[in-house]
Amino acid sequence: MQKKFHLTLFLIFISVPTTTYALEILSLGDSITQGLQRTASRIIYGITSPVNGAANIGGYQPFLNASLDKYIEPSTVYNWGIAGETSRGGLMRIQNILNSRQTDYILILYGANDLNAGISASTTQANIRNMVRLSRVANVLPIISELSPYNFHTFRIENLYNPLLNELSIEENVNIVPMYQDMIVNWNSTPYHSGDGLHPNTNGYAVMSELWFRAIQQRVNDDVSIMPIILLLLK
Repeated sequence: MQKKFHLTLFLIFISVPTTTYALEILSLGDSITQGLQRTASRIIYGITSPVNGAANIGGYQPFLNASLDKYIEPSTVYNWGIAGETSRGGLMRIQNILNSRQTDYILILYGANDLNAGISASTTQANIRNMVRLSRVANVLPIISELSPYNFHTFRIENLYNPLLNELSIEENVNIVPMYQDMIVNWNSTPYHSGDGLHPNTNGYAVMSELWFRAIQQRVNDDVSIMPIILLLLK
């Protein structure tokens, strides 16, 4: 069951939740969301096929689920990643995914396959913008991400794609995870990738989950902190 602190809901129902409900979270993206890993010799392992909304399965999802359970409240993280998918594919799927169940948040990460397909940064931005808007219409809070590191496209990620995604986060007032900024420092030295310079290894997925966790934690804290103000306005 979802827990919402949207102002519109308070104004309509004028009620305060007194019970703690489980967090329900959708994760949408390509092979990085799916949880695939690939060595330098292109041997794949990890989650090699889409799991079509399965709970707490994937690369970062089990880590995120454990952190949410421990530090915030019981949670379920549903994996809707599909290897090879572009942001256009995500936009075509998102409505059905949003309709699949009542949820609190949707985590959106696209871009690597857009780069490979020659899709422009502005088109990627537009597709993710539409995903954000559709999520809000469905009363699900979107959180987007920068592209994570990709060794063969560093210049375009740093100078084209991620700047436009950060611009989008400001224009749409949506939280964005600094996935590239926080992972690139130790991307190759630790390393955080599985060998191919794109897909995280287990350590990389753990870092990725921590970044998603921080964003969700911030949203939860923001929602809780605004409650006294809303209640005051309703008096």
